[in-house]
Amino acid sequence: TDPAFFYDSNIGDPVFFGQVVRSSQSMAAPADDYDVIFSLWFGFAPDRFPAFVARKAFPENFEARIIHQFNPRMIIGSTAAHPWLDYLKRDRKLRIMDNAQKAQRIAILPIEGFAMLSYSSVVEPLRAANLLSRKVLYDVVHVADTDVVKSSGAGLVACDLGLDTVGPFDVIFVVAGGDPLTFYGPKILDWLRKMDRKGAKLAGVSGGPAILAKAGLMDSKRMTVHWEHATALAEIVPNLLLERSLFVIDRDRITCAGGTAPLDLMYAIIAKDHGADLARAVSDWFMHTDIRPSGGPQRGGLVARVGTTSAPVVDAVEVMETHIADPLTLEQLASIAGVSSRQLNRLFIQKTKSTTMAYYRKLRLETADRLLTQSSMSITEIAFATGFGSSAHFSRVYGQIYGQPPSARKS
Repeated sequence: TDPAFFYDSNIGDPVFFGQVVRSSQSMAAPADDYDVIFSLWFGFAPDRFPAFVARKAFPENFEARIIHQFNPRMIIGSTAAHPWLDYLKRDRKLRIMDNAQKAQRIAILPIEGFAMLSYSSVVEPLRAANLLSRKVLYDVVHVADTDVVKSSGAGLVACDLGLDTVGPFDVIFVVAGGDPLTFYGPKILDWLRKMDRKGAKLAGVSGGPAILAKAGLMDSKRMTVHWEHATALAEIVPNLLLERSLFVIDRDRITCAGGTAPLDLMYAIIAKDHGADLARAVSDWFMHTDIRPSGGPQRGGLVARVGTTSAPVVDAVEVMETHIADPLTLEQLASIAGVSSRQLNRLFIQKTKSTTMAYYRKLRLETADRLLTQSSMSITEIAFATGFGSSAHFSRVYGQIYGQPPSARKS
């Protein structure tokens, strides 16, 4: 068999491009095999080919016969050299290469005894985002100080890279379980500090936030952790800005309580990166249709709190709640919500009696008010943690809403 190009026109309907064998019609694959789709997505040929393609010469101008926008993947069924192999190396316009350049590089750092449910709830949405978008949006690798890391149950994870890797990584997820408060791993903590200096975002899941805190990487950053560890962690590492919520995104730190909460976290991350439509598709893929807000479960549902079922408004508020320290612009919020800036403002005024950015400012001030009464942070630190450029600006806006300066509230 010769190489063929795999094309996933609809999930469950894979076909081979007949164009590569001088046919004007695509040739349907004989089976809808999830394992085949999964293997091909990451560029690996399965043990046996799902279809045989007759050996014929490729047309000289083959690039005009391949639909580039669907990100083809190659199945190599012959070791013979072909002219198009050289072309693939030359043509930087192919989306197969363009996607790889744009993909976010994600490192998963599993800690011995990690919870498999929390781990899967991080990794699987990233895989689904790649699959459903037909692009490599997230390039996921595993990093550890051993070749294999055992979970709290029967699961084992083989790791791609050791702690000698220098990245670069866009985000590093530390996934831990068991008792992370007794964790002792100076090499891992040093590596995390090194990656922080290199500019990687650091994320902790389940017991992972406790490890980030023990490494001194959560100073002046809002965070959450699994409820089982919250009280003890606050005693071991004083002055942490602990919140009892599902997940918290504070600038370059992401923390998540674990369990199934990473599904909600990944929805927020994918929505921010690639829009709410793809995030919903990923959630539907896992039949996780009731997306919880970052502040749950202690709080009511997002729809109930906002007071509307308007999808653009709900999508915008969900993103606002995860970007308190690094506020997004009106244009960014509108893009995520899938509407124009004017339309989003009109919907907010209609549904909440407030403009979009005024509603956003109220959420940030509510967070600041909690920090004033529940933390030992200075007013300047609170100002920066809630997205204000200076303590003077924060004090002025806070006083306009609450009728007193933040210093009075703190005292």
